[in-house]
Amino acid sequence: MKPLDLATARQLIDFSGGNDEMKPLGELQLRGAVALQNMLVDPDVGMGYLADEVGMGKTYIALGVVAMMRYFNPGFRVLYLCPSRNVQEKWFDRELPAFTKTNVLTRNFKIRTPQGDPGTPAISCANVDELIHAATTGYYGDVFVRMSSFSMGMGEEDDELERRYNALKQRVPAALLPRTRPDKEGIKQAYAEALNYLLPTFDLIVIDEAHNLKHNFESSARNLALSRILGFKNEHDKHYQPRVKRALLLSATPFDLNPQHLYNQLNLVGKGHLMPPEDQWWERDTLREAMSRFMVRRLNMLNIQGVEKTRNMYRREWRKGERAEISFATDEHKLVTALVQKKVGDMLDRQSGSPAFQLGLLASFESYAQTSRSGPVEFDGEPPPDGKRDAKDRHLIGLIRDSYVDQGFGQSLPHPKMDEVSRALAQHAFYQARKQLVFVRRVKSVSELKQKLDDEYDDWLRAHIKGVLEGRREAVEYLEDVI
Repeated sequence: MKPLDLATARQLIDFSGGNDEMKPLGELQLRGAVALQNMLVDPDVGMGYLADEVGMGKTYIALGVVAMMRYFNPGFRVLYLCPSRNVQEKWFDRELPAFTKTNVLTRNFKIRTPQGDPGTPAISCANVDELIHAATTGYYGDVFVRMSSFSMGMGEEDDELERRYNALKQRVPAALLPRTRPDKEGIKQAYAEALNYLLPTFDLIVIDEAHNLKHNFESSARNLALSRILGFKNEHDKHYQPRVKRALLLSATPFDLNPQHLYNQLNLVGKGHLMPPEDQWWERDTLREAMSRFMVRRLNMLNIQGVEKTRNMYRREWRKGERAEISFATDEHKLVTALVQKKVGDMLDRQSGSPAFQLGLLASFESYAQTSRSGPVEFDGEPPPDGKRDAKDRHLIGLIRDSYVDQGFGQSLPHPKMDEVSRALAQHAFYQARKQLVFVRRVKSVSELKQKLDDEYDDWLRAHIKGVLEGRREAVEYLEDVI
């Protein structure tokens, strides 16, 4: 496969979809797609990293790259690795059909049928079982799967290990597995070996939100298993067959402050050598030059009075200092937070013998809105894999919250961050009539924030009515009785 020029690409793809207003963005997307395609076909590179800012159409650019490469190789096979179920469904159910119908110009039947549908058979796999079935029973040019499918959480108990090993034996041919059950690490390695053996070879893997793979093999069993399965991680006593020829990674945040996170993502797909030596990672020009070989990064520009400005030019962001930090406003905040931390620490200590935990996987990380009747906590908008990755502290937070409400202290537990945000929102919305836009990490936080804003509104309305009724003592007393 050879490098592509813009003139040829314009005959294959119209990123604007015929919409004149989208032509500037469409041209930017086309240039990005061509640059990535040429990186992928370069034998000295063999990968691309699309790091455009949010809102610039990374999904469509990736689909454009696939369409262009499939035009010259009709048998082109692609594995799409998505971060979650809802993102996987978006790619398969919406983005791929819409892009093919609206943006693909060529009538090559392997890309687009006369009816405007995708011309290559595609399948979306909910788990590893479906992936194995799809890989061994038919041809699919586009295979969609999510990252959680490659996680294989298990305990240390013999019964649990035996159950996991028996389940693995049901999935793959017995000849691929040891005759006697190995230990925990051995089961995971056997799982990776078997899946590596069964998978076909893909011409390309597209990894959406690749920053989720930023951890090294020592700290992420999933990343280690995934690298083994794809055939990139070879060990002294094991040799895995390469199952992917090229890799296209997508993320608006390839790394934040530590280049090690970028290296880990590249290393997972066998491209760690494209980074400069580790002692040069902090040399800005050296790192930038190395990344220019495999990365496309553009900023979203906003035209303000005829001047193009990037996000950092038209907004202010505080990551530290007085405006970024939230302090305990009341003794109640201190007491409740101390109680939650002590109870959660005690619970984790009893369960695992160590109070260490992953902060982001606790229900109390951002919200105290859980009740004893709440369902499992959802991470990244999808249920926990196998129903076992629920927040460990969900029931505990629910009991503390229910006890607080039952005692008549209020409708929700005091939470320093939530209370500060709701107070600031109320000040801007109710007293200054200014619209506000708030981003939260979890959907559950929306309901808690609304409840706290309802309380703030009640306080504002009470104060407003009292102000109107000033001097009318009987009316104010009646109002207090009603409230």
